[in-house]
Amino acid sequence: MTQSLGLACSVDDIRQWPASDVLVLTVNNRLARGVRSELAAALTGQTIELPRIEPWSSFLATTAFERSFEHAVASPRVIDMGSARLLWAEVIEHIEAKRSLVDIEQLASLAQDADRLMLEWHIQVQRAWYTPDHERFLSWRQAYEQRLAAWGAVDLARLTAALTQWIEQGQVRLPRRVVMAGYTDYSPAMSAVLAELKKA
Repeated sequence: MTQSLGLACSVDDIRQWPASDVLVLTVNNRLARGVRSELAAALTGQTIELPRIEPWSSFLATTAFERSFEHAVASPRVIDMGSARLLWAEVIEHIEAKRSLVDIEQLASLAQDADRLMLEWHIQVQRAWYTPDHERFLSWRQAYEQRLAAWGAVDLARLTAALTQWIEQGQVRLPRRVVMAGYTDYSPAMSAVLAELKKA
């Protein structure tokens, strides 16, 4: 059972819709393969077109590329989570060069997770709640964002906010139906994208 922007639907429902009208967004690659396999299972011996089925993170990157191609606009370079973690490590190591830190890689991973959660869940920390560690994190974050800007790049967490604007401005080609598979809840950032999809 999956959800089509609020309406429950089954794999049989998806099979009956024209493939070009459907986008199935899954929670991960494994589920994308499972949905693809299930859709194809009942259609052995036939040549068929399957709908576009991909994880959310892949959808973000693909949409950024398609937008630049179709609208002849400069597309930001999308960096994956692994590349983003390396960039976090680089900026932290540079800022903390005079401090003896135990594990730069661990700090980079923690900083990346904190940054992603703040963006996905629209978390704003009030100035009164700042701690020395949070202020250090903010300095790393500022350096990280400056490096992204210098590269003309964007990570997946920041791409979600950009996608919301692109849909609102009509800069993204959308299918008639978007099916969400494997999700139990949505972050505020993802909900904002889904709200724009419903409007569109």
